[in-house]
Amino acid sequence: MNNKGYLEQTVQFLKPLLEKWQFKYKKEGDGISSGGEFSNGFFENEKIKIGLIYRGDKFGSVNYETNYSNISHDMIIKYLKKEYEQHLFYSEDKFDSFTKNNETIEIALFKDLENIIMPYILETDIEEINKMIKRERKKIGL
Repeated sequence: MNNKGYLEQTVQFLKPLLEKWQFKYKKEGDGISSGGEFSNGFFENEKIKIGLIYRGDKFGSVNYETNYSNISHDMIIKYLKKEYEQHLFYSEDKFDSFTKNNETIEIALFKDLENIIMPYILETDIEEINKMIKRERKKIGL
């Protein structure tokens, strides 16, 4: 399977979960960059986009984007102080996401979305989310 196939597999796995919160999937594109071939897309609702990317068979960093800016999966979980519940992690050295419990990437992301990310997104006003993103990005010099 190639990056397009891996992305499609992940999208199909996540669709039932995210569609219940009115997210729609949009394919962004396929291309080649310094990291090699990639495929990316995002789930979007009126509040936020959830960006997904594969480079070859490697699942990249999940990003959450508002009309203000974006934040990584690991950053938002750290902000929420839920690292002990986290299933999907990102290695900046390897540019690859991974799990620690022998779960698939899809299952790990599904669990994090359902149990950590979406409860926060659904219960929090967009202005508060934007303030959180600004604070967290400032901590790392962005």
